[in-house]
Amino acid sequence: MILPAYKELLVKRSDREVIKNLLAASSIGRSPLVIKVDHLKSTQASALSILEEIFKNNNLSAHFPYPIYVLSSLNEYNGIFNLIRHMDELPKFYKKKEKTLNVKEQEALMKVKLFQNKVLNLDINEQMGKIKTFANEHKKLFLLSKEGSYYEMLLKKIKRKK
Repeated sequence: MILPAYKELLVKRSDREVIKNLLAASSIGRSPLVIKVDHLKSTQASALSILEEIFKNNNLSAHFPYPIYVLSSLNEYNGIFNLIRHMDELPKFYKKKEKTLNVKEQEALMKVKLFQNKVLNLDINEQMGKIKTFANEHKKLFLLSKEGSYYEMLLKKIKRKK
């Protein structure tokens, strides 16, 4: 069993059937994926819209269980994918050399695979609402604790002056 590392997917044409067959043969959700459309030049936007439509129709997520990045030279894009302009912009977390794993690492990877299968079986669109509310609550908690520490700092300064 190997560690999850970036897999590259080259989109040769911005044709719906070509992209659909390419995605069907790929390992979406099994490892982080980089979809390359930067060489398509003028048809990058249409390729991205086709990709988004296929993801939406097949209930796939661009973020779970592994992220999907799109290598593109587009300046403006407001879609579901993480757009990168160069391969250097990819997070280093999944840039690993393949090596043999020891027993503890094998066991940990097996647990990851089980959780990965559970995530793949979920309805991601339904779960995203729960994730967003959870994240918003954490942001509120962070802001409140930040405000509380600010007031504590002010209180300490006032006590020192007395």
